[in-house]
Amino acid sequence: MRVVLFHAIQSQHPRDWLHFRQEAGVIVMQLKNVETLGENVWLINQPDQQMSLDELAKVATRNGISYRTLEFDLEEQWEHHQYPI
Repeated sequence: MRVVLFHAIQSQHPRDWLHFRQEAGVIVMQLKNVETLGENVWLINQPDQQMSLDELAKVATRNGISYRTLEFDLEEQWEHHQYPI
């Protein structure tokens, strides 16, 4: 399975960063193939991977936020470990 890590680099301008985080948060909530790994890191799974990546990139660019991506193949699925509540 092909996945992409999207890492937004925090801006020196707090207002730009705040606007980016608000907009990105709304987008991520609407996309079923994106998982938040940290305040500024997302894991984008297939399907519709390019669309999700493009949406996050547009928000970053619009708010003057630098970002980087890392694409890689997962040979195996994630192992899920669930503990009783």
